[in-house]
Amino acid sequence: MGDIIYTELKEASRTIAAEKGRKKSAGNKRLLETTFQIMDIAIIVRREGLPVLENFTHRIEDKSIAAMIMYAIDGTTPEILEDVCWSKYFASELKSYDALIYMLWMKALLSMQEGENPVIVSERLKAMLPEDVVAEYEKKLDERGILRQINDIKADMETVKKLCEEELTPEPGTEGYMLVNVAEHIFGGVLTDAGMKTLAEGLDPDNAAIAFKGFNGKTRKAFFDNMPEENAVLIAGNMERMGPVLRKHIFEEAYVIFSETLKLMEEGRIEGDPSILRVIGLKT
Repeated sequence: MGDIIYTELKEASRTIAAEKGRKKSAGNKRLLETTFQIMDIAIIVRREGLPVLENFTHRIEDKSIAAMIMYAIDGTTPEILEDVCWSKYFASELKSYDALIYMLWMKALLSMQEGENPVIVSERLKAMLPEDVVAEYEKKLDERGILRQINDIKADMETVKKLCEEELTPEPGTEGYMLVNVAEHIFGGVLTDAGMKTLAEGLDPDNAAIAFKGFNGKTRKAFFDNMPEENAVLIAGNMERMGPVLRKHIFEEAYVIFSETLKLMEEGRIEGDPSILRVIGLKT
């Protein structure tokens, strides 16, 4: 479905860019208000769960969007929800602002269904908006209290559990594929629990959160299970709040952890075979 949304976004954006005068002002205002409405709902859903969405259906004037929300509440899988939404989208022959507003709701609902942090929902929406609307949205985020509400959302052990269930599937042969597999091999199998505890003690919560973005759920669980709950929750919260991270930064922080692991092995402070770490070119 990825190609469809890019194609339709491009077409809607092209049409919107050609609008002028009052029509453009009114359309941009609708986009802005829609984005704030979605974010208000995303924050409440994050706190109270997906079923709370039902309380908002009567506020949605567009019946197709209200129906989309009900599909999400009823437990429709993301794949089926997306397929149904696209079918309705093309059947309605939506254009310009109407098309973009529909896609904003669809993308946001899929994100909420996946349990994503409102920070990530916000970033996904911003990526779809025209630049002038993004500028106005960012200017009013604090004014509308959305930043404060997002910052008030606390991570907990459910957040940790969710992050331990995520699976990454990078393409074989890529650097990301190597990272996932080396990390899983070392931290999910080679090191003992005692070794993991020793390694976890020295982790910086901010840097670890970045590195963990490139680790699979099994690897994250190996770390989280061997550190105090408060540390696990802190790292999980950092991962949620920071949203998407550049691959370059993930690799940099992951290799810091790999290097520290090799150092601890060579010093005899943790048990394990350092050969795979030396193979990938690490030095202590």
